Amino acid sequence: MTVRALYVHVPFCHAKCAYCDFDSCGLTGERLARAAGAYLAKLESRIDAFGASGALEDVETVYIGGGTPTVLGEGLAALVAHIRRWCAPSELTCEANPESFDEVLAQRLAAAGATRISLGVQSLDDDELRRIGRLHSARGALAALERARRNGFTVSCDLMCGLPGQTGASWRATLARTVEARPDHV
Repeated sequence: MTVRALYVHVPFCHAKCAYCDFDSCGLTGERLARAAGAYLAKLESRIDAFGASGALEDVETVYIGGGTPTVLGEGLAALVAHIRRWCAPSELTCEANPESFDEVLAQRLAAAGATRISLGVQSLDDDELRRIGRLHSARGALAALERARRNGFTVSCDLMCGLPGQTGASWRATLARTVEARPDHV
């Protein structure tokens, strides 16, 4: 069995958003460090088993999603490098939330071999972001998009329509500001 597309799930976030129905849990500090350390050790073991069997030789794309993979910090860069030991995908995407995607992590992900950042923007209206429990601001999202671009990534932005309290005007404003920021994909 060969795999051409690989999805790797990271079930951790700093906080669970109000709308989220994904398999994830909000953890911070030492609780996150312990849970993530144990999870990454088992995940890397499974990757090694598949890699040693030759199943990852033909992987063309990798998507590391969640949860919020960027809460792993340096652990995410190490995971990217670990995956790259077994395959040479043309695209390796990491999901990111603006508040946990800083300059150091961007540089380390690029050095490890990530090629694309899928940024969880959701909205560029601060009131909407607060209502759904997001930890970043519109300004922070736009800064993260620019940070990803500056570090050589292809950038996609995830947006949500139909949010609580969202109006047609606020949705159009989010779309316009997002397009103005020039991500590669929305």
